[in-house]
Amino acid sequence: MIRLTLPWLLGLMAALFVGCLILRPLLPVDETRYLAVAWEMHLSGDPLHLTKNFAPYAHKPPLLFWLINLLWLVTGVSELFARFIGPAFALASIWATARLARRFWPEIPGAPLAAALALAAMTVFQLYGSATMFDTMLTLATLIGIGALWRVGEGEAGLGPWIIFGAALGFGTLAKGPVILLHLLPPLLAFRVWADERVPVRILLKGAGVALAVGLGIVALWLIPTLLTATPEFRHELLWSQSVERVAGGMAHDRPFWFLVGLLPVILFPWFFTPPFWRSFAPSRLNGDNAARLCLIWALSALILFSFVASKQPHYLVPELPAIALILAMPLATRPRLAIGGLGAGIAVTIVIHAVLTQNGGFAGWNSRRLAILLSPAAEGDLAVVGTRYNAEVNFTMRLTDLVAEPQDAAALVAWAVAHPNGLVFGPLEASPIRKAPASTLRFAGEDYGVWPAADALTAE
Repeated sequence: MIRLTLPWLLGLMAALFVGCLILRPLLPVDETRYLAVAWEMHLSGDPLHLTKNFAPYAHKPPLLFWLINLLWLVTGVSELFARFIGPAFALASIWATARLARRFWPEIPGAPLAAALALAAMTVFQLYGSATMFDTMLTLATLIGIGALWRVGEGEAGLGPWIIFGAALGFGTLAKGPVILLHLLPPLLAFRVWADERVPVRILLKGAGVALAVGLGIVALWLIPTLLTATPEFRHELLWSQSVERVAGGMAHDRPFWFLVGLLPVILFPWFFTPPFWRSFAPSRLNGDNAARLCLIWALSALILFSFVASKQPHYLVPELPAIALILAMPLATRPRLAIGGLGAGIAVTIVIHAVLTQNGGFAGWNSRRLAILLSPAAEGDLAVVGTRYNAEVNFTMRLTDLVAEPQDAAALVAWAVAHPNGLVFGPLEASPIRKAPASTLRFAGEDYGVWPAADALTAE
């Protein structure tokens, strides 16, 4: 019988991620949008000024798009290889969680594997870990930063841990922006609560200053040349709109304050429903375990802070899942069957979700390739979308080299149709200003879409 080890676990998770990528298409709006941004970076050769549908796009920093394009230098432009990047960081996060558990509890040999199992078993981690998004990169950055802080808390002298902490801040910012501060700043501010060593305040301030300088230096290598060569509109969006609006509200996915708390049973499945999970938070456990206190501060502070963010999503808490896995490491280390059973339950749910959505056509209704086939007769520059906010859903799938027009009213649509008589128009049926029946229809992204020849758009009202 094969004994489960960390390499075996990583291999199993790699196989699961590959299976997810094979069964699941690129999902709009996020995955299709990010591949479109990477594709347009490939076309332009500009690594600094991102575009979406060939218009400036400053909502995300460039690291994911850099990595995709670096991979494409080796493999050629490929959807499948681009989609490997998110899972690769997920696997690295599992490994880093195990490594952190070894540092936290060196006296417990089973803690590293138990922590890795606890993280790998979480269905939310499996689903987002297989996605082409930024959260697994941010998770790894958070783990690196927490590990560096722990070294300081253990009394390690010198600036080495602070430089690593700063590098984590810089890496996290390039991955998803200044949100990395919400994951790493609270554990730093609560240093006295969880650290054994009474590090002098002046040393803490000096180290934090060095970390901040390192993080800012890394970000400046990208930000300064970008800002110096950007338009005023791009600079405003990059420095202000994409962060402030997300916190203050007004974006597409504003949620009530209690949203993340209400989703905790789902986010923490399957462990939320097991007795060891609840016993792990007993005061007797936390009072005698500095590492567990650090993990609790790490997880709880992020939950509270993100609850105040108006535009919140469940995946915002993915970087906190290792904290929960680490808290579970000690009880699961003595109950390996429960740990392996939890992994089996997490994997089973993920497989069932993908199998059901594949068999009943659920994934088909979100597959941009079906829409791309209907739009393929149009020449470059002869596509327009109406009745919806376009997020470049077909730009990568169709390998477009020109923008998809977005006429904002009926008059603009008629003018576009006159200028592009051989073009095609597409969009949701309910919101379309075109009065003629569409030439073809399909279910896409949860809505009924139509495709019209440009001549039919002349009837727009």
